[in-house]
This record gives sequence, C-alpha cells and structure tokens, in this order.
Amino acid sequence: MKTTFAIFTLATLLWASTTLAGQPNPPPPQVIEGNLVDLGCYVMDMSGTKHAKCGMQCALKGLPVGLIEEKTGKVYTVLLPSPGLALYMEKGVRITGTVSKEHLLSPEKMEVQEGEAWKTVELPSAM
Repeated sequence: MKTTFAIFTLATLLWASTTLAGQPNPPPPQVIEGNLVDLGCYVMDMSGTKHAKCGMQCALKGLPVGLIEEKTGKVYTVLLPSPGLALYMEKGVRITGTVSKEHLLSPEKMEVQEGEAWKTVELPSAM
C-alpha cells in the first residue's frame, strides 16, 4: 500500500511539473498564506497543532504535503519534496508560486511565520 501510494504521488508530481512547465503562458505567481498539512491525514480530518508530529513523520516518509489557505480554506498540493517541508508542518507559511487549475502549487519562495515576523527559508531541492 505504501509503495503504491508513493508511486502515485511521484507520478502526480512528475505530471504536474511537466504540465506547469509546458504551458505557453503560465499563470502569474500568487502569494498564498496558510498552514502546511499532511494531505493523507487532512482528508481523514486529522490536522492541527496536535497532529503536527504525525504530519512531520508522514512528510519525512515522502507523503504529499498540502497548503490550506487561511482566508479561503482552499487546499493546494505543494510540488516540493515532502521531507524538506517536514519541519514546517502545521506552521504558518507564506508561499509565492505558480498555481495550476488543479490547485497544484509550484513554489518559487517560502516564508515561515515566527511570531509576527516572516522568515524566508530555503526551498528543498528534488535531489
């Protein structure tokens, strides 16, 4: 089951990256603010600060990470290697990037909220 899910996730990310890159007029970057969540747990209604440790463990395993937009509640799939996002699970983030019509978010910049301030963090690389 884990292998099938990992293969599905990898296939989705590869498809998304080629879809976004292949657009003749890609959409302009957007800034989306919200919390990072483990998408598997989120769809089973398990999220929030009490679930941060579990979300971190899932991200470290490579399971997909989502961004829940604070203002609208929209869910975006973040197209970055999940292990590199593990430290930021269930924390406030602000991501600038391209969004596809399927709500796939390809980040260009990420900031993490620390108190009232925002700190820019390095985006994880694919390898």
